[in-house]
Amino acid sequence: MEMIEGLSIRRYITLAICIAFAAGVLSIFVLSYDPGPPTISLSQNIYGIPLSEMWAIVEEQTGVENTTAVLREFRLVTANDGSIESLHMDFHGDAEGLHRWYRIAVSPVGAMTWDSLTIDTVPAGEHPLVLLSEIERIPYLELIGENRGLIVEVDAQYGDLAYDAGYRPLFALNQGEVVPLERVVFSTNDPWYDIAVFNRTEDSVRGGVHYCTLFTRSDLDRTETVDYREAESSTRVYHPDGLCDQGPITVTLGGLPFSKGGKSASLPDLENFTTAIEDRIQKDYLYPNGSLIGFGYDLDGYLRVSLWNGPPPPENVSSIETMYTVLDTRAGEMGIEDIPVKFTVFISPPEPVLGPRMEP
Repeated sequence: MEMIEGLSIRRYITLAICIAFAAGVLSIFVLSYDPGPPTISLSQNIYGIPLSEMWAIVEEQTGVENTTAVLREFRLVTANDGSIESLHMDFHGDAEGLHRWYRIAVSPVGAMTWDSLTIDTVPAGEHPLVLLSEIERIPYLELIGENRGLIVEVDAQYGDLAYDAGYRPLFALNQGEVVPLERVVFSTNDPWYDIAVFNRTEDSVRGGVHYCTLFTRSDLDRTETVDYREAESSTRVYHPDGLCDQGPITVTLGGLPFSKGGKSASLPDLENFTTAIEDRIQKDYLYPNGSLIGFGYDLDGYLRVSLWNGPPPPENVSSIETMYTVLDTRAGEMGIEDIPVKFTVFISPPEPVLGPRMEP
C-alpha cells in the first residue's frame, strides 16, 4: 500500500472544451490559470471529446514527467444529451525528483482542479495517454444509442479474474473499432485495465446499469485466454433495451478507500474484517440462504459484496441497505468507521465466491 507523505497546494485551472458533432468533429481546448469562477459555460460532449489533447495540457500544468506517468483510474459522467457533468482521473508519476499521486477533476462548466500527494513508489501500469486515446474513440452512439446518461469507468486490475459475455457484453477496442468477445481470462500480477460503460440510473451520478466492458489490444495481450464471438455474431449490436437493462448494477457506500485518500480501512484491516465476519456471512447471508453470492475485498481498499437479485429468489432477501448496515455495524465494533463497500447486484448468480480477496 502506498504511504502518503505530503500534500501540495491545490491549483485551479479552467478547462474550456468546445465540441461540434455533426458530419465531423472540431475540438478546441483552452487551459489557463483563473483564480475566480469561470464566467462562460462551454459545451462539452462525450461524442468526440479529445481526451488525448487534455492529457498534453495536464502534463504541462502539473509538471509530471511524461514518461513516468501511470494511470490509476478514470471516471466520466454524462447527461442524457451527452454533455459532460464530471470527469475525474487519478494517475501516478514523478515530478522534481519525487514520486507523486495526482487527481484531476473537471466540473460541468469546465473548471478544472488538481491535487498532488507524495508517495513511496510509482506502481506499474499503462500511460494515461494510451487509455485516453482509446476512450475518446469509443463508438458510444453505435453501442449505446442516443439520449442516455452514461458513466465510463476505467480501473487498474490485478490477479486472477475472468469476464464472460453471459453477464454483460465484452468488446475488444482498437482505435475506435470494437469486436465482440465471448470470454476473457486474466491471471497475472501485471496490471491491466477494464473500461466499463454504464447507463445511468435516473439522476444518479454514482449508480448505473453496467452495459458493457471493453479492453484495449495491449491489455488483451496480457490475458491467459481470449475467446472471440463466432463470425456470424461478430457484427451484433447489443441494444440498450436488452441486456444492459438486466445487467449487473454497481453501488458504492461508505467512506473513501485508502487508494483515494481515505483513512478508515487499510488492507490488513479489511483482511481481518473479512476473517472475523466470514462465519456469519456463510451462515446467514450466502446464497441460497441469503442474497449474497460474493464477498471479499479488492486492492483499492473496497470491501466487495455481490448480491443476487432474480429468480429463483433466496430464502431471505437482503437489500443493499440491509447488508451495509450489518457490515458497517460489525466494522465499527472493530474500530473501522464508514467502511467503504462496493456492491454489485447480478441478474443471475455465478458460482458462490467466498474468499480473502475478490476482484470486481
